[in-house]
Amino acid sequence: MPENINLDNPWENDQFRVLVHFYSGFLTTHPVINVYCGGTLKNTFGLTPPVNGFDYGLYDDEGDG
Repeated sequence: MPENINLDNPWENDQFRVLVHFYSGFLTTHPVINVYCGGTLKNTFGLTPPVNGFDYGLYDDEGDG
């Protein structure tokens, strides 16, 4: 299920970090992250190469991140 985060007015040269938290389940998954700026797709992470290591999910701080 997709999740969206929107920043309305970031400052020039601001830097951001994206984290995916596997909070439920035990099947291996491969997250895909799309980064948009001003409605334009700027980069995609996780398609090639896939993000590996997401095979342990638990709520709170215990799942893979």
